Amino acid sequence: MSPKSRIEELQAEVDQENAEQQDAEDTPQSAQAPAPVIATISPDALANAIVKATEFASGRVRKVPYGQQRIRSPFNPTGNRHRTLNRRIYQNGFSLNIKLLHDAEIDLLNSGKIVPGRYLDKLITVRVEDEEDGTSAMHFDYRNRTADQRMALGMRLGAGGGATGFESLLRLILKEIDQRKADEKTKRKLEVEEALA
Repeated sequence: MSPKSRIEELQAEVDQENAEQQDAEDTPQSAQAPAPVIATISPDALANAIVKATEFASGRVRKVPYGQQRIRSPFNPTGNRHRTLNRRIYQNGFSLNIKLLHDAEIDLLNSGKIVPGRYLDKLITVRVEDEEDGTSAMHFDYRNRTADQRMALGMRLGAGGGATGFESLLRLILKEIDQRKADEKTKRKLEVEEALA
């Protein structure tokens, strides 16, 4: 379809709508059915639609410079180019690649709520070590060499509710940290009450 024919088609539709409105105004109010609500299009929106239609019909596509591209992936659906981690993260000795981490995982890792310790019935060990360049790195270590170890960990993580395995692991660790804090608070409260009694 050529751009001219598309413009003529749009103009014919507008003319037809105008003719229908004129006919509706000419009929008496008693015989007239309730008029449907017709959305009006601003001249700028119509002009933009015509320009896009002509560009699409002519095959011209706007070229986006490399610096303005949003490279989307299943791991980064928003195309955010400035995703960073606060520190290096290792999982069983392997550095995690930020390009392969989901946004939710990055948010959980950057939250600062994960502290070193042993979690999930001592299946997971979280430790923080200093690197050679003076920065700190967080290590998530767990046993997964045998099928039994992998099954035990998988059963503990569960389906994850649509979350990735690492995301559900982080959520379970944070849940356990919150539970430990609540237990500590309750224990301190009971000690204070016993001391006052």
